Amino acid sequence: MGRLINNFRPYARILLVIWVILIIILAILPNLPTPRIGGRLIPIRLDYPIHYLEHTLLAFLAVISFVYDRRQLTRILITLSTLIAFAVFSEMLQLLIPARTFEFKDMFLNIAGIITGTIIALAVTADQKLSETTKTQR
Repeated sequence: MGRLINNFRPYARILLVIWVILIIILAILPNLPTPRIGGRLIPIRLDYPIHYLEHTLLAFLAVISFVYDRRQLTRILITLSTLIAFAVFSEMLQLLIPARTFEFKDMFLNIAGIITGTIIALAVTADQKLSETTKTQR
């Protein structure tokens, strides 16, 4: 797994930039269409899981891009702080768009996704360190 993550890092940075741009575009687009099934509105709000998942992927890509070892506490905290600031910014940006609204639920889900993505990425990074240690002991 460690070699896979190391090979993926340069691409993760490129995907991270693309993903940030996509999140900003989605945050400023007015009146996004409401999904329908068979012409009827879906009775649940799909934007909640979308907020969560888009920020989970954002955090995963950011941590894989900038944190090489889970013992780098300073890098982890800087990355996490930057991601949370971005989540707040992307939600507050909607205050400036006439057809969009700021919602605390969305911001909470953004931050929950960031925490989840960070934990997943750190788990993968920890696995990478473990696999490198195991190889050197052989």
